[in-house]
Amino acid sequence: MSRGPRAIVAGAGPAGAAAAIWLARAGCSTTIITRDSRHAVSRGETFAEAGLEALRVLGVRDRFLAAAHRPCRRTCVAWGESALTTHDHLFRLHGNGWQIDRALFDSMLGEAAEAAGVRVFRGACVTGVERFDPRWSVQFLTADGPLTEECEWLIDATGRCAALSRMIGARWVETDHLIAQIGRFASRSDRSAGEGVLLVESAEHGWWYSVVPPDGTLLAAHVTDRDRTARGRWALELESTQHTRDRVRSFALIQLCGCSASIGYLVPAAGAGWAAVGDAAIAHDPLSGQGLVHALLTGMRGAEALCRGERITYANARARDGALYLRARRDVYRFESRWAGSDFWRRRREAGDRQ
Repeated sequence: MSRGPRAIVAGAGPAGAAAAIWLARAGCSTTIITRDSRHAVSRGETFAEAGLEALRVLGVRDRFLAAAHRPCRRTCVAWGESALTTHDHLFRLHGNGWQIDRALFDSMLGEAAEAAGVRVFRGACVTGVERFDPRWSVQFLTADGPLTEECEWLIDATGRCAALSRMIGARWVETDHLIAQIGRFASRSDRSAGEGVLLVESAEHGWWYSVVPPDGTLLAAHVTDRDRTARGRWALELESTQHTRDRVRSFALIQLCGCSASIGYLVPAAGAGWAAVGDAAIAHDPLSGQGLVHALLTGMRGAEALCRGERITYANARARDGALYLRARRDVYRFESRWAGSDFWRRRREAGDRQ
């Protein structure tokens, strides 16, 4: 184990793993504390080609390219009009991408972290943190009981809840209260409809995306307001679409689940001896397709900022990123001008006017 500064990372997703790998390679004695190593809900994530450089820096690019992820070559969009067109630039998918097996992706990064010397406590959660300048005392609960460890640096990679940062006193600002209701469909034939295609379609009460992940099922997700989440309503909303409904015709629904897709940011995103990364710093709309690349980049940048004593620079950069992202998101939502009487679109317009 390294004799350098000690670091604790809360969360083992892509952002936490990237931060831990960077810290360990910089000579830090690094520990990950994570509730569960499994990715609970498959959301049909797409990994953009722009993220390959981050994977190269982390030492896993070749392993990623050799894995069973499915190429995603086109983004077909019905947004602002009923006709289906391609708008890769609109949704920030630069070049080809991959429809990933998220469990495999997370496992790849986790194994790289452990290979770099990172110690991992699974099935554990942080219960308290105290500052004894210049060190932190972190209390966490494991299957074997409570433990306490000290460190110089903390990384919050706990996702949208930003649990560790809130314990320290940072404030989470939620700017939009979205939820994604995701239907998983099994194919009724030997061939999957629209393999390699990400389909995005706006609708009266939200918008839809659908993809065929590596397991050959089809995921169709309705992104809408939290107050429109009844199971029966999801089916009715699906019937109101054109392209998404046509795509799922050769599939049979086998599962329906929901997950938060809320948008927000942390204030500040870093402080003395700590930094937030990934969704704990800025939570993106699924529409952007930026989540995984953002997680890797902020994971590495947050770790680097702590090592170099540049936490103020890092916090300011995340604040600028957040402001730019919210403006870009506002413009994309304003591109859809149909359904003037819809509460969903009215709320996005009014929120954009306040930004």
